[in-house]
Order: sequence, then structure tokens, then C-alpha cells
Amino acid sequence: MRYESADFSLSYCIRQQAFSSMVGRGGAFVAHQADMKGWTLLTQDIQTFLFLRNSAGQGFNNNGHGVNVDTPNRWLRCTYTVKHDGSISLYVDDFLMSQGSKMVTPFAQATGTPLVIGRSVDALEHGTPAWQLSDVILYDRVLTPKEVYDYGQYGIVNRPVGRWKLDGNLEDSSGFGNHASTADGLTYVNV
Repeated sequence: MRYESADFSLSYCIRQQAFSSMVGRGGAFVAHQADMKGWTLLTQDIQTFLFLRNSAGQGFNNNGHGVNVDTPNRWLRCTYTVKHDGSISLYVDDFLMSQGSKMVTPFAQATGTPLVIGRSVDALEHGTPAWQLSDVILYDRVLTPKEVYDYGQYGIVNRPVGRWKLDGNLEDSSGFGNHASTADGLTYVNV
């Protein structure tokens, strides 16, 4: 199964294990990018946000759609929906938190590249990652508000491209067999 749609949704659960002294630091923890195209889910200080690249290779992050995750040891369920024009909606624990406008230059999907889940542990984290990630679900379409709610309230997941629970194994539970592998502390999935 190849994921190449410019319309997509990404759901995940995240928590900050302890408030980090890594102020000003951040990095990608889920990415689907190559050749100045695609998207990246980033952490920065106490926020996560989705960073899109347009067809000119320029970055665009729809300021204002970040998720504050500054309560240690509290899991948050986040869902980003992205339309091919680059407009983003963000849901946190099933509620719509923000909507961003479309990009002036259209969003460009990175096709034929693996999805990368995870990031290297920074030296300031002293061997224990400040962030934990669970239940990453990728869709090749924009979820409706009802689908976001149904997942959060009832665990209903309809037609994902892939689902990685990250509960001790790297199996894709979507049924498409997009199982992951690891290298250098990162998880790679060919979708």
C-alpha cells in the first residue's frame, strides 16, 4: 500500500514524561519528507505542531495550531487533518482546537519515501526521552469531525493506511502489513 495522497490525517497520542530543561530545543518525531517536499510533526519546547512544505520547497507551519503538552505524564490524543491546499485542522482529545488557512503555494507530498517515527534522545535528556509517543495512525484522506470523535470515544478506526500502536512491537494493525523496522533508534515504515 503506497501512501501518496496530498489529503491526509495523522492521529497519535503523546505525553511529556517530565518537563524538560530543553527549552528552545525540539525536533521531528514523525516525518514523511524528502527532496524539500512532505511534512514533519515537530516538538518545540512544550508544543507539537505540523510543518508542511509547499511545491517550492518552502516550509509552512500554520502558526497557531500547536498543541501545548506541558502537563507531565498526561497523555493527549491529537489528530491533524490536512487538505491538499495545505489547510490544517487540529483536534486535541476529540475537540477542534484550531483551523489554519490554505497555503499560497500548494502543499507537496513526498512520494515514495518511508514514514519515520521517533527521534534521537538529546544529550540533555540524560538517556531518558522527554516525550513518549503511542498509537500513530495515518490516513490517506481528511477525517470528518465525527470520525475523530468516534476514534477518541469508542476506539473506532476506519480505513487507515497504517496504524502502529508502539506497544512493544512495530506491527501495522491496519491489516495492510505496513510493518515497521528500526535503525539508529528510529522507526521506518514504507507506506
